[in-house]
Amino acid sequence: MGSIGGQKTASVENGGLLVHFFGNDGKACLRHEKFVQFLRDLHNEAFEEFKEFEELRKKLESFSPAIFSYGKVNGVLTKNDFRRAASQVVTLGS
Repeated sequence: MGSIGGQKTASVENGGLLVHFFGNDGKACLRHEKFVQFLRDLHNEAFEEFKEFEELRKKLESFSPAIFSYGKVNGVLTKNDFRRAASQVVTLGS
């Protein structure tokens, strides 16, 4: 057992994946099919996260020019300028 901020934490041996694979007592056997399904699920989840990140990146590419086009002539961007630029790229609050 370790401690973080004065609170006891479980050791790595007693955590997350080991419990998932081998049960709370650590005595269950890991079946090949369960492990393969875990890897598939992990891959699919990572792929979905990547797709979401890629969509955000595409939106942000057009955000920079929008910011510059809505900025004041002296290069200072007000909060309202920022909001107007952002509204041209993404819907705020969604």
